[in-house]
Amino acid sequence: MKIFIVSQQFVGTMAGGEAVHVMQLAKELKKQKYNVFVLTLGIGNQPFCENCNLEDSDIEVPVVRFFTEDSVKISSPYEGNFTANIKRAREFSLQVLGYLRGQTDQENSIVHLHGHYMVPSLARELRQTTNYKIITTIHRAESIYESLGLLHHPERIQFMHEKEQDAINYSDRVVVRSNFVKNYLLELYQGRIVDKFTVIPSAVSESFALSPIPSDSEIKNLKERYGIKGMMILSFGIFEPLKGFEYSLQALPILKKKIKNNINFTFVLGGLLLKNHEWYYEKIKKIIRRLPISLKRSIKIMTNVNSETKKDLFNMTDIFLFTPVAEPFGIPLAEALSRSKICIASDCEGPRYILDFSDNFTESESFKVCKNGIIVKNEFSKRCNYIAEALFYVLKEFDNLKKIAENGKEHALSHLSWRQLIEAKINLYKEVIK
Repeated sequence: MKIFIVSQQFVGTMAGGEAVHVMQLAKELKKQKYNVFVLTLGIGNQPFCENCNLEDSDIEVPVVRFFTEDSVKISSPYEGNFTANIKRAREFSLQVLGYLRGQTDQENSIVHLHGHYMVPSLARELRQTTNYKIITTIHRAESIYESLGLLHHPERIQFMHEKEQDAINYSDRVVVRSNFVKNYLLELYQGRIVDKFTVIPSAVSESFALSPIPSDSEIKNLKERYGIKGMMILSFGIFEPLKGFEYSLQALPILKKKIKNNINFTFVLGGLLLKNHEWYYEKIKKIIRRLPISLKRSIKIMTNVNSETKKDLFNMTDIFLFTPVAEPFGIPLAEALSRSKICIASDCEGPRYILDFSDNFTESESFKVCKNGIIVKNEFSKRCNYIAEALFYVLKEFDNLKKIAENGKEHALSHLSWRQLIEAKINLYKEVIK
């Protein structure tokens, strides 16, 4: 059985959680001796074909890259405006289709498509012109943000709907990362394809989760090296509006008034900055410029950090703050949980799953303490106040909350690791190929 993993994101073209997921999937399949190939977008002067060594391992995976008209000009698969992204994704998909048509033993091979809507929609032409078994993972149903009031382009929404429907109608199985996304798609497409859906969330890599935790003295030295004073609060992810970084920043003045000068903290905002989100990054910097000088000195921004710096950040932090507007999973939250960190997260489907939280909020509650972390009510008009209240609580009660951090790590290692995830993926492959 050959497995062709198709994604615009991979080593060298990372643009978020999809890339992390695809790299881990390829790595785990290769570890179990499966015949796996990655078909991905080429950027710059990357080689067309190579055996790619995956980060933090000596495992090599065969990679074939496909170059579009603007490949030499871009640094990310999602660079540019909507039209440029659609054109690039279509060029990539057509080249992948041509390559796959030329392969033999298609009846005993699987094509696993990954993406939002463009690459998944390739399922239609694959079904019509090849004999592969097709599995599609929709990493983020873009049209879902219409229902949340975050997308106001009717023509784009209609286009996304058409592509999502192609992916669903023509795939043998459709994988989504949460029940929320599954139920949304079932409702949107009238539930005609309920038997096609499988919910398989993402996971944290074991090489990250199980890497040694530094001693207290080593963490102290790390904080000195990075200029961290007092307690460290970390928010980490892609710099994009859906991650809600502005709400965390706007919560800090409210928090400062609550704690006065009794608790010192450094707020670190880190993650991946893509060119098409530089406007959002400027918005973040503008918010920081408007803060009081004393508070600005307590904030650090770190963009495009490498894997070692990321480990340092997650090792140093005392509190992990994750405040997306909408999030189907949330790999950074799972990673923080796996490092025994006290986690505060906004009430979205992904954080609910990761923190194993199923309660509802009363009208008077702004946050809830659960077994594995703290969930903040996701009420837009009061988000900043609620985030500040949760932070204030954790800073005050920090020493009494260490059991939650221990529970979180245990939960991450037992329920959010690739050991369980790869088993579910392989079972799905076997199911469609029989």
